[in-house]
Amino acid sequence: MTNFDEFLEEQLQNPKFKAEWDTLEPEFSIVQAIIDARKQTINIVYPSNGPESLC
Repeated sequence: MTNFDEFLEEQLQNPKFKAEWDTLEPEFSIVQAIIDARKQTINIVYPSNGPESLC
């Protein structure tokens, strides 16, 4: 296993793990939507290179 995707793929072969993973998927989707919205807001407020460009 060289990275998380490979690890996750292996773990998802376990039916109990997959059931728990699938149960949490809606929560993961909400978290991802929040992250995406924050990224978009940063790009609107700091259109060049993010807040680092102000330094």
